[in-house]
Amino acid sequence: MASIALVVAPVVVPAVAAEPTAVDVSASTVVNGANADTGIVQAAADVGFDAENIISDTLFYDGAAMTAAEIQSFLDAKIGTCRNGKCLNVLTAGISSRDAVYSQTTGNLICSAIQGGTMKVSELIYRVQVACGISAKVILVTLQKEQGLTTSKEPSDWNLKAAMGASCPDTAPCDPAFAGVGPQILKGTQQLKTYKAANFAKQPGRNWIGYNPNAACGGTTLNIQNYATAALYNYTPYQPNAAALAAGYGLGDGCSSYGNRNFYNYYTQWFGSTQRNVCDQPPYTQVRAASGIMAAAADVPARATADENCNVGAVWLPKGMTVSVSAEFGEWYWVDVNGTMYWMRKAHLVTYDPCTQPPYGEVSGAGGTYVTSAILTARASANDSCTAGARDLPAGSEVIRAATWKEWSWVSVKGTMYWVKSSQLTVAPSTCTQPRYEQVTGASGTFKAAASTARTAPADGCATGAVAVSAGTKVTAGAAWGDWYWVNVSGAMLWMRKADLAAVQTCNQPPYEQVTGASGMFTTSGAVDARTAPDAGCATDARSLPVGTAVKVVAAWSDWYWAEYDGHNYWIRKDALSAVTCTQPRYEEVRGAAGTKQVASATTGRSAPSTTCTVGTALPAGASVTLAAEWSDWYWVQSGSDMLWVPKSALTDPGTMVTTTAALNLRSGPGTTYGILAVIPSGVAVRQVGASGDWRQVVYGGTTGWVSAAYVR
Repeated sequence: MASIALVVAPVVVPAVAAEPTAVDVSASTVVNGANADTGIVQAAADVGFDAENIISDTLFYDGAAMTAAEIQSFLDAKIGTCRNGKCLNVLTAGISSRDAVYSQTTGNLICSAIQGGTMKVSELIYRVQVACGISAKVILVTLQKEQGLTTSKEPSDWNLKAAMGASCPDTAPCDPAFAGVGPQILKGTQQLKTYKAANFAKQPGRNWIGYNPNAACGGTTLNIQNYATAALYNYTPYQPNAAALAAGYGLGDGCSSYGNRNFYNYYTQWFGSTQRNVCDQPPYTQVRAASGIMAAAADVPARATADENCNVGAVWLPKGMTVSVSAEFGEWYWVDVNGTMYWMRKAHLVTYDPCTQPPYGEVSGAGGTYVTSAILTARASANDSCTAGARDLPAGSEVIRAATWKEWSWVSVKGTMYWVKSSQLTVAPSTCTQPRYEQVTGASGTFKAAASTARTAPADGCATGAVAVSAGTKVTAGAAWGDWYWVNVSGAMLWMRKADLAAVQTCNQPPYEQVTGASGMFTTSGAVDARTAPDAGCATDARSLPVGTAVKVVAAWSDWYWAEYDGHNYWIRKDALSAVTCTQPRYEEVRGAAGTKQVASATTGRSAPSTTCTVGTALPAGASVTLAAEWSDWYWVQSGSDMLWVPKSALTDPGTMVTTTAALNLRSGPGTTYGILAVIPSGVAVRQVGASGDWRQVVYGGTTGWVSAAYVR
């Protein structure tokens, strides 16, 4: 049996538990050199088997190796027609829902929470793969080498009860608490992950590995190269001898064992090489055609291959950048980025909206009055595919240009803004030229006009579209340039001289039904006045905010945001605020990092290296994280299955391990007056992360607390 402790007796071909009925892949079913159910031809010898590196960590710990549909298709292909209704491709199995499991010795995540229920075996394998970060391919191979279930057309009840050989030692019966396909798959997979996460039993490095449970058969000292190979030797603690390797799938000699040999045989037979560089391309046979136009959901990376650990040649794409999808592999899309092919996570892409506005930072200010040189289509966005809200403009139509982006101009057509092709515009032969976009500033407020003229451009000589304004007319300002305000005159936006306008003091609130919801963290882009009403003329209780002041937006009306600051709500002009975004650092500025750190005090891991980035995950004090990269004062770390940015100041070197010498209370503070969080049994190893007098701060089962120093050593 290739269970947690031992493997099969040396005369059995696959490493399976001893059982009352024959297993499909046992020696009794090898006919003329081939397996009766699988049709696998018995090789003359195992070529390429490396006892020190049976399988790479990249392939072994791949929590996205297969989808549920791919697992089901694989089982259908291997099993075909089931003879007794118990085969893995038709069987349903059940497991109970379970919270995340952490190592009590290291604090590392072993398996994340898993939703239980009754489901197809393929779905169960998929959920366990994702929760524990162990490849579904590894699970399928283990089910085969243990009980032949991945190919069996007629499995016995015994085969199903000991499906993964979990808790089935050679020297004792299987533990009935884990009997059945569901509990076996969950227990066996969790155990495969535990060896690494909990730093339990054999680890990479020099280890003596025997050939057989019979010590007289001997063994050798192996320099185990990775965690995956160490996990296999913990699960099946023997290596194949020369006779076992020479026999392929067949019998060796009296000192042969077969569990890890068969793992290698089945994996390479079904899935190819057990060795993969993180930057190798995915198997061609598993890549499927796909198509469509997608856009980056945020600032996200595009990689040379479908592996987040491959940083060679990776580039960052800005939010909204469009890519063309050509193929897919698991949770990845193969996309065209400006003529170069990259792999991108499906979760990082959203369906492309052709009417999405171009990135604000790429739009350049412009001005001037133009006329259309031919019939053209004015669009809501700078994209020929955007048809929503489009309108045709006849030749000779006058437009006022406000900005440009690539080959497009953003223009005002009788007060409504559109994008048109710049090549279809010519300068209007008049004095009605608009100011440059970057020179125009935001303005607001209600004004009373003197008898004057409102013009389509800020020039006294501009008569085109000019409107006479009678004394006492109220207008609302929207922008300013030099001595002019851009104002709303009876629904039309026109320019008026500031000298012809007098501010109207008003602190009236906007109609409730016109106020819309809004949210987000913003900072002031310059010194700005926060007002009690959305009007530049309202000075009552106004206060000045310096540049960089952070505010929380909760509502919006017209050109104003209603924001929380210092416990109060104020109206602030939208153009005076900049949204706080979770922008990633430039790729070339990020440096690699390695090692393990510990959270010194409770902090937040964020999706970008900025304390203003509110997207994050709480990390408790004492939690262990693995370093992946660093930038400025931040580390990019792995916590469980999450990749997060954490301030360097929030992390410390891992604490020392201490062992309790008696059952003792874990308290919330360094003293007997503090509440009891838990009771730690005697002889349990915990990590010490701090000290205060005669008390030690430790982490136990994911909880950080204090214990008396007299009872730990």
